Amino acid sequence: MVPAHNVIATMKGTEFPDQWVMRGNHHDAWVHGANDPVSGMVALMEEARAIGELAKKGQKPKRTSYTALGMRKNLD
Repeated sequence: MVPAHNVIATMKGTEFPDQWVMRGNHHDAWVHGANDPVSGMVALMEEARAIGELAKKGQKPKRTSYTALGMRKNLD
């Protein structure tokens, strides 16, 4: 067995910090190989990158943003 890691990124909202926008995807692949999680992962990572670029320019989200990339979705 190898270690499995989850990645969670948070950016606190400027106006409504107690309201959350959550998005996530798994990044493990058991049966269908990389095409299973990667299709959603690519979009999620690009969105996170774009939000980060906007934040660097001072345009932070109004609501708190959570992005979660998880492992082992099939091991309940």
